[in-house]
Amino acid sequence: MFSKIYTATTSLYSSKAGRDVRGLVLGASSAQLIMVVSSPLLTRLYSPSAFGVLSLYLSIIAVLNTICSLRYELAIAIAETDTETKRLLYLVFVLTLATSLMFELIVLGFHAQILQLLGSPKFGLLLYLVPLGLLCESLRQAAKLAAIRKQSFRLIAQNDVGQSASRTALQTSFGAFWHSSFYLILGDLISRGAFAAFITVRVSRQLGPPDFSRPLTQLKELALRYKKFPIFSAPASLVAGLKLALPILLLTRWYGSTIAGLYGLTIQVIGLPLLLIGTAVFQVSLGRASSLLRSQGSVYTHYRKTLNIMTLTGITVIAPVVLIGSYFAGTIFGPEWSETGLYMRILVPYSISIFIATGLDQILIILNRQGLAFGIEVARTVLLLGGLFVAHSLSPNPTHAIAYISIAGSTGYLGQTFIAMWIVKRTDQQQAILLAATLPETDRNSVLEANGNGVFAGESIVAD
Repeated sequence: MFSKIYTATTSLYSSKAGRDVRGLVLGASSAQLIMVVSSPLLTRLYSPSAFGVLSLYLSIIAVLNTICSLRYELAIAIAETDTETKRLLYLVFVLTLATSLMFELIVLGFHAQILQLLGSPKFGLLLYLVPLGLLCESLRQAAKLAAIRKQSFRLIAQNDVGQSASRTALQTSFGAFWHSSFYLILGDLISRGAFAAFITVRVSRQLGPPDFSRPLTQLKELALRYKKFPIFSAPASLVAGLKLALPILLLTRWYGSTIAGLYGLTIQVIGLPLLLIGTAVFQVSLGRASSLLRSQGSVYTHYRKTLNIMTLTGITVIAPVVLIGSYFAGTIFGPEWSETGLYMRILVPYSISIFIATGLDQILIILNRQGLAFGIEVARTVLLLGGLFVAHSLSPNPTHAIAYISIAGSTGYLGQTFIAMWIVKRTDQQQAILLAATLPETDRNSVLEANGNGVFAGESIVAD
């Protein structure tokens, strides 16, 4: 089993593209590792309640960031020229600045009502910092996509690691003197802003000025050319963002910031192995799947093998590590955080299902099934939201709500896995039928049987 995992992951080293992926994953993993390693220190400086307020702040930014620039930053990856890339980056900057100012005005006008909706009086004046954090994050994400286009992978890794290290250093330094959530958020905001400026300036220097002769007209033309992104990608991203943020938002409203903080730390800790292994393996698998589609190879066989590896790894490696580590949560993070161990055990099925399903939504996209991918996102979000309301109405115990998050999340991800694999298998079968139609009858049946169509089914379809 371990030899299969080794074979799958070490293929990252076999090409330039593989080394680029390895660099991106290593940078993101190192940034996450810094956060996890520093957690035992930060949990002794700040209370679960303070972490809960930070989790709420980050969740709001994550949701708003999906619509802040109307997802025009995604067009950077497919821009035809560097000039168009520069103009798209400028368009994203204009939209982000405008929407951030709009959100700030909304906060100014409806501050009390928003706090009441969130159910977190401790958030208070911190709500005014959300639009500023949103501005920084949206610019940073757009600049990272432009850096990917320029193949500046080292710059992206430096940005990820630098932001994580500076964030940890600032939060630790502030925590030595002050222990409120304001300083957790301030540390995040300063590091996010500094490294948003860092990568934006570096990428802008690589690209040069946007070269506008008629700025308003050209920006309008660009927005119309890529109008599918705000029409289709923005709603899909919003649904995905809500799905990830809803547990924190609802746990804060129903049970308070302390429970939200315990849950937030749990997700941060058990997310590390998913990032280290899952992302790497499926990045490689996605590239292989694209190649197989072009050459009419069996994508289903490839993904079935990958899923077998992921399932074995999740059950034999991730689950035992999380379960054993959960019993030492109080020792590692401090007595106030001992309940985190219980949450870790409850969320083991959820963490394994996320690990197994990582990247499968991308295979639906490369198969041109964006509508289905969006439908799955909506279904998972409805399942999570509806179930959380039911769980809360039946029991005031937050542990029951977290148990439902694990059940609903696992069900949603595993359902996505089965649907994606069924679509992949059908695609293989359709390709086999088309290929069989071009072959002599003596070879046709073997091709159809190998892809699960059967002789008579294949012949009838081919005949049609």
